[in-house]
Amino acid sequence: MEDKDRAQNSFPDVIKTESLLEGEPDKEKEVRNQNDLMALMSSILDSMPYAVVGLKDRQIIFANHAVETVFGWTPGELIGKNTRLLYQSDEEYEEIAEYAYPVLERERTYNREFYCRHKDGRDIVCLVCTSRIGEMSKDKMIVVTYSDITGRRSAEARDITERKKADEERLKEAHSGLINVLDGLNAAVYVIDMNSHDVLYINKYMRDLFGDVEGKKCWRSIQKQPGPCDFCTSSELMTHDGRPSGIYSITEQYHATQDMWFLTQYRAIQWIDGRMVRLEIAMDISKRKQAEEAVHNIQIQQKAILDNIPDIAWLKDRESNFIAVNDAFGKASGLSSENVVGLTDLDIWPAELAEMYRNDDRKVMECGRRKQVEEPLVDKDGREMWIETIKTPIHNARGEIIGTAGIARDITLRKRAEEDLKKREWELEAKTRNLEEVNIALKVLLKRREEDKTELEEKVLSNVRELVDPYVDKLKKSPLSIDQTAYVSIIETHLNDIVSPFLHNLKSKYLNLTPREIQIANLIREGKTTKEIAKLLNLSLAAIDFHRNNIRNKLGLKNKKANLRSYLLSLS
Repeated sequence: MEDKDRAQNSFPDVIKTESLLEGEPDKEKEVRNQNDLMALMSSILDSMPYAVVGLKDRQIIFANHAVETVFGWTPGELIGKNTRLLYQSDEEYEEIAEYAYPVLERERTYNREFYCRHKDGRDIVCLVCTSRIGEMSKDKMIVVTYSDITGRRSAEARDITERKKADEERLKEAHSGLINVLDGLNAAVYVIDMNSHDVLYINKYMRDLFGDVEGKKCWRSIQKQPGPCDFCTSSELMTHDGRPSGIYSITEQYHATQDMWFLTQYRAIQWIDGRMVRLEIAMDISKRKQAEEAVHNIQIQQKAILDNIPDIAWLKDRESNFIAVNDAFGKASGLSSENVVGLTDLDIWPAELAEMYRNDDRKVMECGRRKQVEEPLVDKDGREMWIETIKTPIHNARGEIIGTAGIARDITLRKRAEEDLKKREWELEAKTRNLEEVNIALKVLLKRREEDKTELEEKVLSNVRELVDPYVDKLKKSPLSIDQTAYVSIIETHLNDIVSPFLHNLKSKYLNLTPREIQIANLIREGKTTKEIAKLLNLSLAAIDFHRNNIRNKLGLKNKKANLRSYLLSLS
């Protein structure tokens, strides 16, 4: 075949460059150089004794002529085909991709021995070497080299067979001793082939639980649970010197059929026949899981109870570490209730307050009694507040104190009200003292006023009696007309009124009486009739009756049968 034909067969259109440069005469030289380079690369590939193929998304985009020697296919038959036809089965086809592509993402190349399929149906063993094209393998473009090592593996297999025969008896003895040990364990033990995932061995404890499952696929099959297996292969568990890498996982698993929990340890070991296997030991931890679930349920209930308390609430252990807090505590501290668990007061509050809180905890645990205190608190925003805290000891089933429980209620408003009340009481006491002093002064003044008033009244009375009454008496004894006698009588009466307490009482209690009404009321009190009053005051009878009615109305005697003169006499 000509070099040009080889280049066309080996390199598809996706990597040719003629179409990119066609119609540009100034780049014809560059096109020729590209074609020459492609022809050179094709010649190099065809000169290799190994099958070389280029892949994009697992489709063959170029191949050298050695593929015919290794696989029996010509390059033209392979180009455009999927690489599935180079492998024994769909499983091997998927497996090589499962391991190769992740490695190529991290590294440039990946090599391993793998079983492949010749065109005539023969199984061959190839050393598969892969290398990604470019810096990234996002397009999954790779170059794969296949080297047929079937003959070498056959020779190695014969050597291995001879060595196995020499060691077979020793391995059988070891196998018998190991089986006896494993059957005596109070735990489920099973051995799984790392490549096929077949169950190779189960011990007596395992058989009692699940019956005979040897030969079945993996732990999920034993559990009768759907889902992919998550086993590592033997190559992934080998150390740099080719030995098993030992324990690589310890996990908890739930067995749905038996309703049991197992703590399972996975260990890579070399089995009796030299195969790499996974030894799994599953300890029954159902009781522990039930206890953990019970504790978890108690914690959920405990949290629900705490969150239902509107005040700040918490639980602490003997070292004053928080073991549970409610949402109100989280809001005050600025931390979620989950993040508070495990912290102490020193991690949350100012040092001075934290030490005070911890000291309260110690006192409660020492005396074993409830303690109630009022103390300050500084919240997440730096706002100072007062809280009323009640702390009680927590006892276990043996009566031992294992921590404290606390509830704190915000009493800032109450404290402020108390402080305001104390301040007002102090101010009131001061004002009361001042008023008492003022009252004492007023009493002194009033007493003095009464004394002055009494002194004045006595002086007026004395003056009237000494300076006026003698002359009135002389007038009465003088020869007077009837009118003059009446006038003298009136003067005498009015003078008596001036000095009489009646007039004072009448004016002070009934200030709405006119002077004329007071004059008539005084004459009525003395027993004067309407006619006599009219004659003395030189008024008509109708006028006197009018004033009498007004006096009764103003004194509250209207429509009452009370005698006016009797009422007026009661005012004296």
